[in-house]
Amino acid sequence: MERRDRTRSQGRTRRSPKTIVRKRDKATEKSPERSSAKTFSKHSAKDTPRVWRSDKKDSRSEVTSEDKMLLAAASAKIGPGGYKKFSDIPAHKLGRKLRVKLYALTKQFPKDEKDNLVIRIKTASTTLTAALVTGFGQGTFRSAISGALESRGVLFGIQDYLDQAEQYDYLDGKQRESLRVEVDDVIDALNKYLGELARDRDRFMH
Repeated sequence: MERRDRTRSQGRTRRSPKTIVRKRDKATEKSPERSSAKTFSKHSAKDTPRVWRSDKKDSRSEVTSEDKMLLAAASAKIGPGGYKKFSDIPAHKLGRKLRVKLYALTKQFPKDEKDNLVIRIKTASTTLTAALVTGFGQGTFRSAISGALESRGVLFGIQDYLDQAEQYDYLDGKQRESLRVEVDDVIDALNKYLGELARDRDRFMH
């Protein structure tokens, strides 16, 4: 009997270190201090008022002036400047006539100018009308003004190309003066179109 009691007592005392550590962890998890800390953190998170949410504005509910302009452009039956079609714009009509003459002019240039003045003048004469039409087609007054300004800048570039052609005797003085007048006419028409766009924008904003 004494031997059995000794073995039982020895069996009870001989516990693996893992079981001892697990019991300690369970004891610490059930401690009242940690449970009270958890409940305090839960209550504090719920009870703390979040004032910043009431002060925050929802940007999706706000409609800016740019949004209004885009909506008006999308639903408008008349394009910028009061024109229904881009072909009705006087600057576009004059630009098309000028483009035909500029293409014909490049045919009398020498072959060594094929990759220089020829390609530059053809590209500029194409961009002249294309930029104007692109800005008009996008529908907004900002895009129309941007396209008209690009076209006007291209026209000043064409004047410089023609000066170079005259300098190298690729065209005579009469041709140069005739083309100078036509380019200036397109620039004047573009300036009038820009004025119409500005007046329409002011009327739209007010």
